[in-house]
Amino acid sequence: MNSSESDKSYRKPHLNQMESNWWLKLRYYFFYILRESTAFFMIWTSLVLMFGVVCSHINEMGQNEFYRFIFFLQHPVVIVINTLALLSALIHSLTWFNLAPKAMNIIIAGKKTPNMLFTLGLWCITIIISTIMLLLIFGYFK
Repeated sequence: MNSSESDKSYRKPHLNQMESNWWLKLRYYFFYILRESTAFFMIWTSLVLMFGVVCSHINEMGQNEFYRFIFFLQHPVVIVINTLALLSALIHSLTWFNLAPKAMNIIIAGKKTPNMLFTLGLWCITIIISTIMLLLIFGYFK
């Protein structure tokens, strides 16, 4: 028997057929795909912030370049994309905060902490930090 005959397989390869709408069949899969798709808007947000940092310098003629960033942010398409980015961040937070208690097993006094209590705690922390950030941005702490 030569090597070409011994390398040949007579078994049929397994081809796993998957439909293109597989993620719509279960609610868990739908929210998984929804959470993962928020990454595209987070990339957009990172690029917008980097553009703002690049525009924050003074050019050779002594002019501030930040006005370019402000004009960019006022464009209607950018406003729509930024609104979608904000909504995707909220969706990501909602799905992630609902998933976090399943990944962390917190036991207090021998009892497992209820998932809803853990999720509410995460939302409270988010609201407190967001409020402090807004107060800092608008100058209430001088």
